[in-house]
Amino acid sequence: MTHNEKYTMAKGIMIGCFVTLGVWIGSFISEKKEPEKEYSIEVQTYWTSDDLQSYPKMDADSLRGDTIFRDGNWIVNKKIINVIFK
Repeated sequence: MTHNEKYTMAKGIMIGCFVTLGVWIGSFISEKKEPEKEYSIEVQTYWTSDDLQSYPKMDADSLRGDTIFRDGNWIVNKKIINVIFK
């Protein structure tokens, strides 16, 4: 076996090892999707800015008075216009 053939074979083995290592590491890093959380309430609010108006909807865990709770955080909104319990 010549020196050139040994070099080509060693290069092929190294590339194969790197590809195998990359696939193995990639299998650990791959994105694992968590199941999407289901919220029990849908809240529609109202806001204006200059001449613009919007009626955004958001999902929430709970609602108390003018406070919307979602994932342990809270938002105070005095312009809640619609609530749907799912």
